[in-house]
Formats: sequence, structure tokens, C-alpha cells
Amino acid sequence: MVRAVIFDMGGVILTSPYAIWADYASECGLTLDDMRSQLRANETWHRFGSGLCTLEEVDAAFDVFSVAEVVRRTVEGLSVRPEMVEATRRIKANGLKIAGLTNDWPIPRVDRGVVIDWDAFVRSSEEGVSKPDARIYRVASERLAVEPEACVFLDDLHDNAEGARAVGMRAIHVTEAEGALAELSAMLGFPLG
Repeated sequence: MVRAVIFDMGGVILTSPYAIWADYASECGLTLDDMRSQLRANETWHRFGSGLCTLEEVDAAFDVFSVAEVVRRTVEGLSVRPEMVEATRRIKANGLKIAGLTNDWPIPRVDRGVVIDWDAFVRSSEEGVSKPDARIYRVASERLAVEPEACVFLDDLHDNAEGARAVGMRAIHVTEAEGALAELSAMLGFPLG
């Protein structure tokens, strides 16, 4: 029985950053895949997402593009998906717990004017570990006081959804909001929109 739903932020509660990244990559003479490959292959990038180094340190680790510019454009360009915010409200109204679990950066928070009544919120930059490491999913379920097997996790990255499955959570790989919410609604047994 599902007792909690855990949401990623970028690409789930917020729009995906990848269109923003693709535009910047193109300006730098790269494809989005090139940029993402360079980021994934760089240990400093992973350390940055886990809050273990500064923006200045990670920016210095790249020469073809500026991570500071990637971060700036991402922060400025993301917007809220109202249908996902409404789903969090309906889930809470039906007596389930909700959490946010995000791989973020150690930068000042942006107020997007949306209030979600999270039961827990887990940031990679504060935990020193990021998805898809099993430890961060366990932190989220522990803060909710719900076993992983009673959680559903939504993320726009396949590897992150698989990381949740590896600790026993059900997972939905979000490629678009409508389909993800339909799948979640079927799991929960009540409408979300």
C-alpha cells in the first residue's frame, strides 16, 4: 500500500532544464548530449551537486562552457508545472505524505511563489550525496517515516527512477506530466487532476 509520494523538482514539479541547456550548448558549439556527457564525466560536477564544492570550483573545471552560465540560465528559465502542484495537494488531501527529493546546487534558493506543504524535503547539496545513490532515497523515506516499499518516486531521469526501484520504491519515469499523473493516479486509486 502506498503511503507516500516523493517528487523530483526539475523536470517534475518544475519544467525540465534540458531545453535551456540545449540552447546554451548550441551557443557553445555543442549538442545537449555533448554537454551532458561532459558534465556526467566530471567528478567536480558530481561534487557540486552534492554540495561538496563551490560554483567557482566547478566552473573552473570546464573550459568549453561555463557551469555558472548553465546554473544562471537554469535558475532563470525553469517554471512551475501547476498540474503537478495540484497533484501534491490532492495526494495530501487523501491522507498520504509527500516529499521533495532533488539533486540541486549549493546556491541561493529561488522563490517561485508556490507553496507545497511538504512532509519532508531532501536536497543533494545538503546531504552530500545525490541521486541515483541509494542513500539519498533512504534519507527521504526515513524523514517521511515510511518504508521505501510504501513510497512512489517520480523523476524525469531514468537512472534516478531506477535508483529508487533499487531500494524498493515504486518509480515513475516522467517524460511528460499528463502520462505520469495518469500512472500515479492508477497506483494511488484516486484522481489527481
